[in-house]
Amino acid sequence: MASSAAWRRFEASLGEAGPTDEIYDVAAFEALGESERQDALDALVERAEDGDGVAAQTLGVVGDDRVVHALEGIVARPDGARRAAMRALSRLGHGARFVPELVAELKQGGLYGSVNAVQQLGWIGTKEAFDGLLEALSARDSTVRSVAVDALLELTGLAASEKTASGDDDPRTPIGRLRLLLDADLAALATEAGAAFRDLFEKARGGADAKALDLVYDGGTDGFREAFGKALRDPSAALPLDLVRSATPHDRAWAEALLAVALQREDERAPAALAALDASWAVPALDEARQDAIEGFPFADALDDAMKALRAG
Repeated sequence: MASSAAWRRFEASLGEAGPTDEIYDVAAFEALGESERQDALDALVERAEDGDGVAAQTLGVVGDDRVVHALEGIVARPDGARRAAMRALSRLGHGARFVPELVAELKQGGLYGSVNAVQQLGWIGTKEAFDGLLEALSARDSTVRSVAVDALLELTGLAASEKTASGDDDPRTPIGRLRLLLDADLAALATEAGAAFRDLFEKARGGADAKALDLVYDGGTDGFREAFGKALRDPSAALPLDLVRSATPHDRAWAEALLAVALQREDERAPAALAALDASWAVPALDEARQDAIEGFPFADALDDAMKALRAG
């Protein structure tokens, strides 16, 4: 029987140390020698077959195909570890047959079930799974939509386009801007972003790269993020629309997205600013915000004026 320090650490996670993050100690597993790994796999399989879902999920994370047969047997049984075994098989590349069930769960399940389904579809990665992820971009819950974007970015190789050329996270990147809209409470904004993401991912599946899709951040305008952000945070400040007009295309699009999201907090400057920038794409969001605005209040009047100007233009 194995007895190294790594084994004792791994064994402790099965006992008094307990599971963490829904899996047992994978770092300790990876430090094991080959014979100890087999002992560890045997221990995890035994626990999974006894209904331990954490053990089943750990088998998927450690990525060892020697456990596929055991997991297949667990999936065939209607007990508590079945769904965990499905997740493990999906991680290991043996989940294609689960796609119809996962798509159904995505449509009918609650938040946890839908997120679980989206994660598995991302791991599976077949055409049918990809199609299911595209549908998830229209999910009611923003968390589900966001996880679907994560999965599709990985499947299409576009994940790096969320960062600037220097490797930094920046919300002004095209993907960052679309994420901002996708997470919005205004359904019109989430719908707009979902449709844009769907178009991007369909084109990426057809072979288009980040450059062809205009996802490579254009570098930005010096001081723009700080100046525009500062003005937007100060309700008494005038919005620097001339600065927006002279900004790079990506920075301008980001500023327009921030203004659209500002409709959610009834920023009375936002409607007029969107109209002045000729942001006709935001009309559905203006219309949705108007439905909740109180008649006769300044925000409602600002929305009416903005929509009239944009529709006339």
